[in-house]
Amino acid sequence: MIKAIIFDCFGVLVGEGWKAFRNEHFGKTGEMHDWADNQMQSVSRGEMSHEAIAELMHQKTGVSSEDFLQVLHTNPTNVALLEYIEEMKPHYKIGFLSNVGKNRLSELFTDHQLSLFDEMTLSYELGASKPDPVTYNYTADKLEVTPEECVFVDDTESYCKGAEAVGMSAILYRDFDSFKVQMEELL
Repeated sequence: MIKAIIFDCFGVLVGEGWKAFRNEHFGKTGEMHDWADNQMQSVSRGEMSHEAIAELMHQKTGVSSEDFLQVLHTNPTNVALLEYIEEMKPHYKIGFLSNVGKNRLSELFTDHQLSLFDEMTLSYELGASKPDPVTYNYTADKLEVTPEECVFVDDTESYCKGAEAVGMSAILYRDFDSFKVQMEELL
């Protein structure tokens, strides 16, 4: 029985400028794509600042640090999904598990939107990032449920597979309408 639903931030709750930048400058797959993702993971774990990655991306791509930071911080809120979460909240525990960097939440969400989440796991605080199993297990523990009682929602396939590896159900998020159909099938 599903008791908790855990959501990723970028690409799910808000749009993600990073992935478009990465794909344009480093390709959709391959060694350089993976290298770029590893650099962003360092930011997520709190090992590198936004300014440091902006300078690194400037060196690798020629895009100015200022332009990179503007792209990185282009994150429109997924209002339809947040409204749906508000409808589900009386019936399920709602979690937030993200590789989001330090101090971004107040830029991305209102206080009311943040109040929709019963527990929040942020990679930089935990010192681990998805798909590390500790991130999923830690979030389930904070929600006081087992991994098998959770649905994890993310737009990155490897992160969904990481959740499934610890026993969670997972939905690969593409758009709100298909997500809603899949969620209702699971529930």
